[in-house]
Amino acid sequence: MHVEARFLLNVAVLAFLFSALPAMCAFAWAKGGPAERYGSTLYCVSALGAMLVRLLIRQPLPPAFELIMDALVGVGFLLLALRYSSLWLGAAMMLKGVQLSLHATHLTDTVDAKIDGFNVYAASLNLITLSLIAVFFWATLANGRASRRSQADLEHPSDPAFGSVAH
Repeated sequence: MHVEARFLLNVAVLAFLFSALPAMCAFAWAKGGPAERYGSTLYCVSALGAMLVRLLIRQPLPPAFELIMDALVGVGFLLLALRYSSLWLGAAMMLKGVQLSLHATHLTDTVDAKIDGFNVYAASLNLITLSLIAVFFWATLANGRASRRSQADLEHPSDPAFGSVAH
């Protein structure tokens, strides 16, 4: 793949991520519960903040800084998962753990691995970001369905004697 094509692909991926993160956060705030709202906000603020700092300083963030930020966000996901008993936030925490391990290995590597000219480290980070967006999207959908189901149960309660055997 030509250098120009790789550059355009990188710009397209960054543009998608810049637009998908706030859209996912807005969707979670509009349709999700408190766990989805706080978790998506925590992730969006950290991810967009890191992207903006990268663009302002025009160089990659030091891996140690990214390692610390991801650890803090992972701990935040853990606390939210425990507070709201959310399996979705547990999944997000595990994805941040994978991202944390990528940063840790990147600290020890001297050269980034490349496949057909693509940086495997950067592609892996983008894949984890897309996975986190998907986790919060599905969590918000699942929460919306659960809240609609519980609302329907409140409006139309079932007969408590249904299915019981009369003695």
